[in-house]
Amino acid sequence: MLGATQSEPPLPAMSTSVRFGRDRAHGAGPLAAVADALADMHAETALIVAGDAPHVPAALLGAMRDALADRDADVLALKDGLAVRPMPIAVRCGTAGREAASLVAHGILRLGVLVESAALRLDHRDEAWWRRWDPDGDWRRDVDVPADLKGGARGGAAGPG
Repeated sequence: MLGATQSEPPLPAMSTSVRFGRDRAHGAGPLAAVADALADMHAETALIVAGDAPHVPAALLGAMRDALADRDADVLALKDGLAVRPMPIAVRCGTAGREAASLVAHGILRLGVLVESAALRLDHRDEAWWRRWDPDGDWRRDVDVPADLKGGARGGAAGPG
């Protein structure tokens, strides 16, 4: 997810395609960018990861995608099992895309509302599940300032959503 005018960051060579979602306009919010990106997808599933969360293990993302089974979305739950961050999230593009577009059409721009939606068959992956691929919980770590890249800010704020 990138801001409306933000440049795409350089990425290492990968064996999979990466696509950046972009806010339609400054202040449009991340849900609008997700809705637009899902509408343009030519895949059954997608992984949505925040640009300020560079430490999400690839193995965890793969496990989330593979665990979708008969669900529309998978999100990771924190220790209490109730507090859910909106990203990373694995989604079925069709169902999640339609719901995201509907929410945006109704003026809802907060990404967290998508994972709270009763319209999606959603699975919350608890701590015991996600720690198999991310023992240190690095998926929770976000980067708000350059010092966060140095490793001191584990489990930072969830960010907007």
